[in-house]
Amino acid sequence: MRGGFGVNPYDRKVAYAEMLAPRMYFNQLSTNPAAHIVVSFDERTDNAAFALNNAPAIAAYFKNSYQLIWSVHPADVDSSHFHVHIMLNSVNVKNGGLFHSGPAEMHAFADYVMKITGQPYKLVFEQRQNWNRNNL
Repeated sequence: MRGGFGVNPYDRKVAYAEMLAPRMYFNQLSTNPAAHIVVSFDERTDNAAFALNNAPAIAAYFKNSYQLIWSVHPADVDSSHFHVHIMLNSVNVKNGGLFHSGPAEMHAFADYVMKITGQPYKLVFEQRQNWNRNNL
């Protein structure tokens, strides 16, 4: 299951055009185009209902300022834990500012998710030390 805020989540070409529009308007074409956030549920979530019921509210945290698409699916490797993927346009649609995903911002988001789901959280930041445009 998937959904979105500010974009059409069912047509990737339309969603791309919709996310490109604010980037062009605010002249933010050289920035990272999207942020990828994953909310993984704990071992108590062994069926899709809990994840599906909570995904729209979790993604709604960003909806007033950022366009986004979200989807839910089970973990791919040796686990039945479901998780929500959020692809967020990195440009704020209201003011053209860029999305900040530092510890303070992500802890605030995680606190919000914990209030909705009742599940404790652990933040994991992926390190992209070896990433460059040649790795695309």
